[in-house]
Amino acid sequence: MTDKQLLERISQKDEEAFRMLYDRYRRLFFGWVLSRLNDEDASCDLTQEFWISVWTAPEKIQCDDTGSAKNWLLRHISFGIMDYIRIQCKRLEITDEMLIEQKIRVMAYTHVQEDINFLELQQLIDDILRNLPPLIRKVYELRCVRNFSAKETAKVLGIAESTVYNNLSSALICLRNELTLQYTTNDSGKLKILLPILLLLLN
Repeated sequence: MTDKQLLERISQKDEEAFRMLYDRYRRLFFGWVLSRLNDEDASCDLTQEFWISVWTAPEKIQCDDTGSAKNWLLRHISFGIMDYIRIQCKRLEITDEMLIEQKIRVMAYTHVQEDINFLELQQLIDDILRNLPPLIRKVYELRCVRNFSAKETAKVLGIAESTVYNNLSSALICLRNELTLQYTTNDSGKLKILLPILLLLLN
């Protein structure tokens, strides 16, 4: 059953359909949030609010030509991440709040929401990671893609937890540097929108 069909049933308050959609994406969406916030409690709260919004307003969710809502849902939950970052910056009085506000406003335009495809975001990251040393790449995969804890990652790879943290830091620094370079040199309008979002989420 496609996402579109499930959403139609959810609009009629079909709990089974909601459970099916939830089971389809819960790991992906929670992992997406957790890998960007690095805060399990905040990630749980944000994803819970996200799923409540799916239940209460399924008619707002847009599907692609194949009936999939994944990209729209990823955009929606990413906007929630942006809101969380903005609130945290205000609470902590972060000095670069103006920059973050600028990124949030960029994401707010409807035509941008329609254009962004998060498969492109992942492709950008994959291209960069492909050129990194194997250990750094594996640590990033386990921590940020498969959502392993630092302890689990260390056990799987047979390395110290401190090595996990160091390699993950190296991966994120490399990603930020490469994405910054692409942002300053690429003429694609779509990438000019995508790259600042990636850079913010990798901070």
